[in-house]
Amino acid sequence: MTDKIEVQIFPSGSLGSEEEILQQINSKSIEMQSGGFMAVDSFANEYGFFDTPYAWKSFNHWMNAWNSKLGEAAMQKIAEKGNTAFLGVIYVGMRQTTANKPLVKVEDFRGLKIRVPMVPAWVEIWKGIGANPIPIALPELFTALQTGTAAASPAAPSRHRGCPRCRPRDGR
Repeated sequence: MTDKIEVQIFPSGSLGSEEEILQQINSKSIEMQSGGFMAVDSFANEYGFFDTPYAWKSFNHWMNAWNSKLGEAAMQKIAEKGNTAFLGVIYVGMRQTTANKPLVKVEDFRGLKIRVPMVPAWVEIWKGIGANPIPIALPELFTALQTGTAAASPAAPSRHRGCPRCRPRDGR
């Protein structure tokens, strides 16, 4: 037995959307992924509040909940239904929204075509703000911005830095 493993990296949705990757993990076609919280939404929907935007005071507030009995119950259900286990959680930062126009106040979001994850809670939250949420898998974001299907996208700053093609078109 060796103490080494081989890891093959398939970036930028080359194996499919996060939802498709979860299905592949469940069928054991893929052994591991680094991704978002789609597993919660897919296999433990009643714990979807863990993936709800703007519902937490801070990362520590969220981690305290995740490390509680609630988080343990969510992880157990995900393991049972989805053949998936969380090895850890990485904090990527607070969300910001890039757009093809300035967004200064809530009213600026009215009618804005904003790309959101393919998660019903996210759609409803952005509808409540007054935006026009468009569920689009992240690997399709660049094309959605390019074609005008979406005009904005909320994400952590690190996500925007890692995807220069996904920034607004006017050079901001």
